[in-house]
Amino acid sequence: MMLMNVFDMGFGESILLKSDNASLLVDCGSKTKRNVELQVSSIRSNINKHGSINFMLTHFHKDHFNGFKRLVQGNHQYQADVLYIPWINFNKGEVILFDIAVYLYLLYAKQDTDVSFLLKNQIYFILECVKEDGLVYALKRNDCFEFSGRDMEVLWPKKVELIEALNHKLDKVKQITREILDTLFPTEEQQDDFNSLKDDIENTLKEFYGLFKEKDKKLGIQLNEKTRNKLKDWCIRQKKLLNKIDKKRKDTLKDKKEDVKKWRKQLKEIFNDDTNACSIVFRDKQRSNLSEYNLLMTGDITKRVIEKYLYDSEFKNKRYKYMKCPHHGTCTHYTVCLPRCDYFIISNGPYKRYHAISAQYFYHPCVRGIRYCTSAHCEIIQSGRSCWEHNSESCSHGSLSITIPEL
Repeated sequence: MMLMNVFDMGFGESILLKSDNASLLVDCGSKTKRNVELQVSSIRSNINKHGSINFMLTHFHKDHFNGFKRLVQGNHQYQADVLYIPWINFNKGEVILFDIAVYLYLLYAKQDTDVSFLLKNQIYFILECVKEDGLVYALKRNDCFEFSGRDMEVLWPKKVELIEALNHKLDKVKQITREILDTLFPTEEQQDDFNSLKDDIENTLKEFYGLFKEKDKKLGIQLNEKTRNKLKDWCIRQKKLLNKIDKKRKDTLKDKKEDVKKWRKQLKEIFNDDTNACSIVFRDKQRSNLSEYNLLMTGDITKRVIEKYLYDSEFKNKRYKYMKCPHHGTCTHYTVCLPRCDYFIISNGPYKRYHAISAQYFYHPCVRGIRYCTSAHCEIIQSGRSCWEHNSESCSHGSLSITIPEL
């Protein structure tokens, strides 16, 4: 038997899977600092400190990662024995995500949290949140990891398809970045200097991802003293390189506010979508040939990835008992190409109105199941009342506790 705690993070996510001898905290973050502060003590009280503590960061958005630091701050007993992060291919020229991040870093005077995390702070995150001699794994499709006597299998990201999934807007990115270069760095010498600096920043990250070696049939890092010192050195190097970008920003963005605003909007939209498209998707591994599974965890995986890469192979003609809905259960990544399931788990809370829960979860063509939702105000009914009135078996009481039995 496994217990699932779904914490009310507002617009954010944190889900704890717990057994007698282990805890797996899948994401820990919120768009609002207040929600992090409110829930961290509850998360701490629910973690099984007497067993193995495992963290999973499904992807690199602050509403999924900014609570981990608060969780371990001043109390090392909550650091992870094992950390799982998504595998991202880093062969130069294959993935544009890091290129976009450097340009966005240049364009933001007040640094964007997600961009900084991808370029630098993910290394700090590992040093802060993982125990001495802990393990870090970069998960990809067909990897398995064990939790509480259950084998969990990773469905996404997948090497070859991820490159295509992230690069489908490559021509648009090239057009925008060409415009940025020509406007901000008009001479060939200036452009060469910026591109050289960008390459140095990306090479540091390439070295970091190069640390992951085959371990336990997965790509892993053992955080011994030598590895930690290497990570610290890279943090210092990356900080110096990014400081040079800071200087270029001050020298180049004067009197170009409208251009900068346009570029930010265009690139940030692609960056956010690509970051979501890297989300870890996993399920409990079936021990028989049946097409039924207990649990499906989807992170913020995008509608496009579901429809193009996951539906036919992993969702169609399969049934799940519990599914954590993609992207908190919002309309942003809702698709009819979801599997049949008995229980939808929706972790959304209000945030600037534009991320409402998708009403389609009530009318999904493949299921007439129960909805568990952390939002006390139902965005579907939009009356201030609970969706409990719509479906008496559903639950919307803030943080949730769900028992997941063996199949």
